[in-house]
Amino acid sequence: LAPAPAARQWPNSLSVMIFLAAVFGAFSGVLGTAISASQNNLSTGPIIVLVAAGLVLLSFVFAPQRGLLAKRIRFYRNRKELNLRKTLSVMYHIAQNHKDISHPHAIKILNNFHGYTRKTLNKLEEKNWVEIRGNQWSLTAKGYQEAENFYKPQEAMQDL
Repeated sequence: LAPAPAARQWPNSLSVMIFLAAVFGAFSGVLGTAISASQNNLSTGPIIVLVAAGLVLLSFVFAPQRGLLAKRIRFYRNRKELNLRKTLSVMYHIAQNHKDISHPHAIKILNNFHGYTRKTLNKLEEKNWVEIRGNQWSLTAKGYQEAENFYKPQEAMQDL
């Protein structure tokens, strides 16, 4: 049974999964038999099962879409993106109350916002959502538009 769950972790296609399960099963059989033959008093069946279990473990950890490592990396990236969007959101709500987001008064309010880190602001600047000049920073038109697009689906849901 072990080759099937091991193979399931890698592709999205059933035919590829079946082929991969067959390859994993054959590989487990050949490698388990070779290991068993290399040592005295080592049963072949349990060694094949251990090799297959090792493939399952490797698949559960390292598969690119479903593996634990890939999920952890996606979680970390999504959390970083969420922090960027949270900062952009606060800046958007402040800037939303001002017609001209480059107006000195709006910039002063944005500069008094301390819910950011310099690294977050640099990432926002890389995306061209924020403009930084020395200690002064402001929301760009692109950043304003991005935040506005972020809130449109939520506002449409509230209208229902």
